[in-house]
Amino acid sequence: MSIYCHRARVLLLAVSGLGLVGGFGAVAHGDTSATWNGSSNNWSSAADWSSNPNYPNNGVPIGALYDVVVGAGTINLDVSPTIQLLALSGGTIGGPNSLTVSGLFTWSGGQIGNSSSVQTLNANGGISLTGSAGSMYLKGEATINNSG
Repeated sequence: MSIYCHRARVLLLAVSGLGLVGGFGAVAHGDTSATWNGSSNNWSSAADWSSNPNYPNNGVPIGALYDVVVGAGTINLDVSPTIQLLALSGGTIGGPNSLTVSGLFTWSGGQIGNSSSVQTLNANGGISLTGSAGSMYLKGEATINNSG
């Protein structure tokens, strides 16, 4: 498997082989699954998430844990959200802020970062790389910190 990087910094300390392709298995009790609708907009645009009227950010509303699915479109990180799980199979997550995933980040396709900003993804629960060569991209000054 290859990850193509264009001037990106990658800190991959461990890779988990326990990923799920295309999303998540059973969603834990109390979790909210939020799917991006494929548009190009800011992360905080609640109307672009299936969890509308809320955008995914753990603890908001109080006690909410978000399992996020992104398959298309471009998301600009205009805020620095913390979520429970992330399944990225397509599209782009970029912008000037960081994204923290406290559980597993499953990456099967798509792009992290863009050429116009520095973006950090903190994978605190590990990363499962399930995509084929040429399907996952880091761009610009994107950094992935894998603590899992």
